[in-house]
Amino acid sequence: MKKAVGAACLVALLLVGGAGAADVKDFDANIEAFIKALNKTGDLLATVKDKASADKAKPELKKAAAEMKKLKAESDKLGKPTDEQAAELTKKHKKGVETAAVKLTTELIRLSRAEYAKDVLKEFKQAEGKTEDAKKD
Repeated sequence: MKKAVGAACLVALLLVGGAGAADVKDFDANIEAFIKALNKTGDLLATVKDKASADKAKPELKKAAAEMKKLKAESDKLGKPTDEQAAELTKKHKKGVETAAVKLTTELIRLSRAEYAKDVLKEFKQAEGKTEDAKKD
């Protein structure tokens, strides 16, 4: 399942809609930034161990979610890579995306079971624009 999560993230990055394909260097830079953001967010979530650390992490998690949202928008603007570009990017970034996605997913699952983390996770999802409440703002 962990590999499936990472592969799904990479496929999502590579199959975004848009006009013609950009240069592979642009896709490459976007994916590298996205991997960095996923890792940073996973590391930040790993610091959440109780209510106090959850409250302390909230501002940084909002920033991290906003960064991922921005990177997704940039990815959308790049368009869909050609088959050749997608193959090159997958070969280069598959492991990094999988590792980062697994780290993030593991922490999200861990925290979803913790009562002290419910507020921080809700705010994180809202900052990413993934809840109904976020759409109302």
